[in-house]
Amino acid sequence: MSLTKSRELVLVAKEVCRELRRHSTKAEDLLREQLRNRRFMHMKWRRQHPLFHELLGREAFYIPDFYCHEVKLAVEVDGGIHKKRNQYD
Repeated sequence: MSLTKSRELVLVAKEVCRELRRHSTKAEDLLREQLRNRRFMHMKWRRQHPLFHELLGREAFYIPDFYCHEVKLAVEVDGGIHKKRNQYD
């Protein structure tokens, strides 16, 4: 996969992330309070951070609820929305 992502894809990902952060779930808010400011094991956690990858020859992105680059760990928080998207998740 190329390290460069199309500018349009990056802009779309940024907007989707902003929207997800604006409408976070109660579960996400609770976990965020525990992870923010390196409170958990002194690691930096990013909230709603896009991860770009290649899927079937096309660039795409996935947005986990929380992501720690130091250990390359993505965390999805179960909440009400995941009941509706069970098969997708």
